[in-house]
Amino acid sequence: MSKLILYHGSPEIIKTPMFGKGKSYNDYGKGFYCTEHLELAKEWACTENTDGYANKYEMDTTGLSVLNLSSDEYTILHWLALLMNYRKFRISTPIMKRGAFRTGIRSAVYLYRYAPRQSDHRCAGL
Repeated sequence: MSKLILYHGSPEIIKTPMFGKGKSYNDYGKGFYCTEHLELAKEWACTENTDGYANKYEMDTTGLSVLNLSSDEYTILHWLALLMNYRKFRISTPIMKRGAFRTGIRSAVYLYRYAPRQSDHRCAGL
């Protein structure tokens, strides 16, 4: 068995993570965001001058292909490409529309070149 220790910062104790309760405007959409770093989870837990909790989970990764963007095979460009793939942009002014049109092709090439292939990775519940 291969296990991964993950932390989730929250203003409340969450014994059982549930998908779908997150905010749709988060960087990667709705999801249960975790980190391997306890200190980062503590920062997330106390965002509005309130106390919070760093919930700890143990996940069995046997049989899973884990996309670890911190590994040596990836760079910050891969992480940014993945972020761009999920980030929603509000393009409302004429200048924004012209810029989006002009950079659209370059963005597509960037995503194609650097975005990790998610079909190679499966998700699992905690």
